[in-house]
Amino acid sequence: MLSVFVLDKRTELGYSVAMAEKKKENNVYPELVLKNNDNPNRLLAFPLLGILIRTILLFPVFVEGLFLAFGYLFFWIAVPFVILFKGKYWDAAYDFFIGYFKFKTKISLYIYGLTDKYPGFGLDDDGIFTLKVTKPTAPSKLLGFPLFGLIMRSVLLIPYSIFASVLSYGALVAVFVAWFAVLFTGKYPVSLYEFVKDSIRIDLADEVYSSYLSDTYPSIYMSMKNKTVKTLLIIAGALFFLFRIITSVLNVGYDDQTAKNHNYNNQTEYNYRDK
Repeated sequence: MLSVFVLDKRTELGYSVAMAEKKKENNVYPELVLKNNDNPNRLLAFPLLGILIRTILLFPVFVEGLFLAFGYLFFWIAVPFVILFKGKYWDAAYDFFIGYFKFKTKISLYIYGLTDKYPGFGLDDDGIFTLKVTKPTAPSKLLGFPLFGLIMRSVLLIPYSIFASVLSYGALVAVFVAWFAVLFTGKYPVSLYEFVKDSIRIDLADEVYSSYLSDTYPSIYMSMKNKTVKTLLIIAGALFFLFRIITSVLNVGYDDQTAKNHNYNNQTEYNYRDK
């Protein structure tokens, strides 16, 4: 009887854990599906040279992105008013945002080497990946209220944005390691590939929430297969993030002190000339 009881409890615990994991996955947005780059280009993955080549090739795409950013700004400002007065999400804004996110995702995947297919100028996924964001059926008027909703979302996103930044720094470390892996083995390690992909998705989730496309707080869930590698990347990302914060604070203090010294020297010179 005791063994049956223990077995039932283990089964129940396993079921609860599985359901919790499933719930986490169901709350994840946007949905980003991408197949591993089985045959990465070694030239485009060559340390430093590869990223330089990719960046130069992307110059015309960056120009288009600049114009698209103005379109994004227009819809981003207009959407709260549509939500406030009509109580629904603007179809044109939804279509544009989805296209804009796909455009940015293609660039990120290309830059990070998750694909070697040139992103082009279209606002579709170009067969490289699948990106899905469910259109809000009844957006919150409180979270969508002009200016006030933006302030609320921005404040709520502070811890999430910090986490996303940590992952972004960790992704840079992953890409750096992947350069050498591709160069010598011809393969992009699955653990690094998954980490970079999840970093891109979590960064996109920040923008989805900021664009009023969801009133549900974005999930920090990410796949922890190859847990050791991904944990080390998160730690590395956190260290780089802290280093950036510390250097920024020190630079601000140095600039303030320099300004004070400059004003003091000017005042001293002014007083000297008066005499």
